Amino acid sequence: MPNDSNTPQPMTHFYILSLELPNRLQGSWVGEVSVQPGTRRMDVFVYLRDEVAKERPEMARATPLFFSLEPVTV
Repeated sequence: MPNDSNTPQPMTHFYILSLELPNRLQGSWVGEVSVQPGTRRMDVFVYLRDEVAKERPEMARATPLFFSLEPVTV
């Protein structure tokens, strides 16, 4: 299918997400995620936290220690 140049293409971003359950558990996740232009950082954070919680349900209410989201291209 031809690419319509007027259609915004997803952009790939590198992320780091660190979460903590005080006095119990701490973890960090890194990876890449594709998002549509105009997507809010908060929406990406919630999406990533929810993805972590699918595998580690106890982390659903963890305290965020660090979150970074940057385009993969330099």
